[in-house]
Amino acid sequence: MIVNFDGVVAILLTPFDENGAVDAESLQRLACWYRSNGVAAIVTPAMASEVDKLSLVEREWVVKEAVAALVGDTPVIGGVLGETGKEAARLAEAALKAGCSAILCRAPEQLLSDPEAAFLYFTNIASVGMQHLVIQDVSVISKGIDNSLILKLYQKIPAFRNLKLEVEMTNYKATQLIEATDGDLHIWSGWALLQMIEALDRGIRTFSPSAFHKPYVEIARAYFAGNRPQALALFHTILPYVAWSRQNGDINLQLLKRFCVAQGLIRTSHTRQPVHPFDRYHETYAGELIASMLEWQESVYYAP
Repeated sequence: MIVNFDGVVAILLTPFDENGAVDAESLQRLACWYRSNGVAAIVTPAMASEVDKLSLVEREWVVKEAVAALVGDTPVIGGVLGETGKEAARLAEAALKAGCSAILCRAPEQLLSDPEAAFLYFTNIASVGMQHLVIQDVSVISKGIDNSLILKLYQKIPAFRNLKLEVEMTNYKATQLIEATDGDLHIWSGWALLQMIEALDRGIRTFSPSAFHKPYVEIARAYFAGNRPQALALFHTILPYVAWSRQNGDINLQLLKRFCVAQGLIRTSHTRQPVHPFDRYHETYAGELIASMLEWQESVYYAP
């Protein structure tokens, strides 16, 4: 049976130590904290995990560490990115062997303009035999995977019933695909967090923030319980963060790592290069914003 992950499926940040190596102790502590905030599942490694900057060995290792930390209590979804379909399939196989409940995969950007190559890439991954395949449609320079290819993959791969959508006009594209599949294709998004209430109204049911997720968990709970006004009020509470986070992914990542350091969850806010600089103006406002985020995290909750 295909499982839908309603609510928040959080992207696990990758903490680094003072020497730039992956910090195992911080990673395990962070994973457990995610679980305590009520997320439906955790994905690692993905874009917010700095997957592009992790070696293939590190990608496999962080999956194993997350599974070990959560010991089956919260599903871990293995993020897969390979230069070829065969390489990605090997990573998917390793993630499933480590105990992952599903696989999330995206194709290299250069394949988006070649539908046949992209189709082979995803079917190669699916051939490993997972039950739940989440395809990530993401692009900062194009409209992403053509809808016709997504629908072809939906028809040809039984395990593909979850699409993580992050492209230009994400919400509009989501509506097109939900309608084309009579609601059977379950849409996830991280970018739709910026318009979360509209996204929920359109039928997007899974959202993927990284370290600041408890308010989003409560917004989804309120909405799914039929209390849209409460969900809207909670969303409006965190709009200062939502607005600031939109400026750039690297800036948001560095803010969230500082947010985790402030709570003693990870030891450093280090990110791997290349990364956009976090200058003194960012530092000043980030400190003020983190104080508010900590307050919202403790005070924003859904009371049925």
